[in-house]
Amino acid sequence: MISRNLGPEFGSAVGFLFYLANTVAASMYLVGGVEILLLYIFPGLTIGGPEVHTQTGVFGMMTHNLRFYSTVLLLLEFLIVAMGVKFVQMLAPVSLICVIISILACYAGGIAKTLSPDSGLKVCMYGDHLLQSRFLMPEGNGTIYDICNYCNISNPFLYKNLCPAENCSVDSFPNIRCINGFPGFKSNAFVDNFGSAYVGAFYTTVEDKADLNRDVFQDVQTSFWLLLAIYFPAVTGIFTGANMSGSFILFFHVFSNNFSN
Repeated sequence: MISRNLGPEFGSAVGFLFYLANTVAASMYLVGGVEILLLYIFPGLTIGGPEVHTQTGVFGMMTHNLRFYSTVLLLLEFLIVAMGVKFVQMLAPVSLICVIISILACYAGGIAKTLSPDSGLKVCMYGDHLLQSRFLMPEGNGTIYDICNYCNISNPFLYKNLCPAENCSVDSFPNIRCINGFPGFKSNAFVDNFGSAYVGAFYTTVEDKADLNRDVFQDVQTSFWLLLAIYFPAVTGIFTGANMSGSFILFFHVFSNNFSN
């Protein structure tokens, strides 16, 4: 369709970029979906148990889980597509229901955290810095659900990592605390994030450079255009489907006639 409208030379160049974008996007969607499935929905499906959730290295057990389940989903998608366009169209309502449930789940999660703020996953803060779980939890000694049990200065593993020198004082540590990973609508998260705060590469906050072995950090330089490039393809799919729907033609025809009258 692109080549017919723009010509074969320009259309093929643009089409090739669309092909690469869709290929990479499909792999990211699969990995992201499996990660959410194993971490938050069905942790028991994790091969090796939930305790391997922190093993995210190249050859870590959690990484192998992502590879395995993503490959299974990829084969399932291949079989669906191989059955033809009619079968794909039959599954379109199922995909739409999944999209609607995902959108509603965003609001449902905020409401659930507002009603029960102490439920759900926690994160460990070191002042204004978010600590990596492997920095305070020995590998194989717990899951991300047990992080609050290790987020205190009495944890010898955390104390050793924060204070390797013998003359180090506990009083020199900033406030170490365990907080909600998803604060809910009652928190100040919306107000605190209302303004722009583009974090630089390898920074943990706008002003503070990260300790790469300790902090959760930003790995790329963020900007308005970078975030737009992430957000734009996330919503264009459902917008395109709405524009292609023939059901909206009658709506706009009736609306325009009523408006003109």
